[in-house]
Amino acid sequence: MSNQSQKGFSVIELLVTMFIFSIIVGISAGFLISAIGAQKRSSASQQLFDQMFHSLEYMSRALRAAEKSTGSCISEGYNYEVLLGDTPGIKFIHRGECWSFVLLNEQSGGGQIVKIVGEESPVPLTSGATMNITDFSVIARGHENEDQGEKQPRVTLSIQGESATSRAEAFQSIHMQTSISQRAYNTR
Repeated sequence: MSNQSQKGFSVIELLVTMFIFSIIVGISAGFLISAIGAQKRSSASQQLFDQMFHSLEYMSRALRAAEKSTGSCISEGYNYEVLLGDTPGIKFIHRGECWSFVLLNEQSGGGQIVKIVGEESPVPLTSGATMNITDFSVIARGHENEDQGEKQPRVTLSIQGESATSRAEAFQSIHMQTSISQRAYNTR
C-alpha cells in the first residue's frame, strides 16, 4: 500500500477553526459595543456642557451690563434682585428693560432656565428636550456691604443639570458655577 497524504480539512479541524474565529469575533464585537457606549456618554456630556456653558455665558454678559434701578423693576439703588421660591433666579435692568433669568420647573423633576424681558413670553436658554436643570441658585453681593468698603456688586450663578434621557449609557450630570462683576465699578 502506498502512503498518500490527504488534502483538505477534517471535520474536527474545521470545528476548532470556527470556534477560534467565533471567539475573536465575539471579543471584537464587545470592544466595538463598548466604544459606541463610550462615544454616546462623551457626546451627551459634551452636549450638556455646551448648553450649560452657553447659558452661563449669555447670562454673564447681560448681568455685567445691569443698570442701577430707579425703582421701576427692582428696589431703587440696586443692580440685582435675587428671586427665591418656586421660580429661583435673578431680576435686573438691562438696556432700560426689566430682565429676569429664572428656572421654570416642570413636573418631571427638572426644568429650563428662561429669559423674560418685561411682560414678554419666556425664551428658553436651555433645551428641555436634551437636558433638565435640577438646580439654579443665585447669590448677589456688594449692595449690603457698602459701609465696609465693598461697593462692587457681584453675582454668583450656579447651575446643576442632567441629560434628559432614560438610557443609562447616555445619562450625564454636570454642575457649573461662575461669578460676575459689574463692568462699570460701583455703577450709580
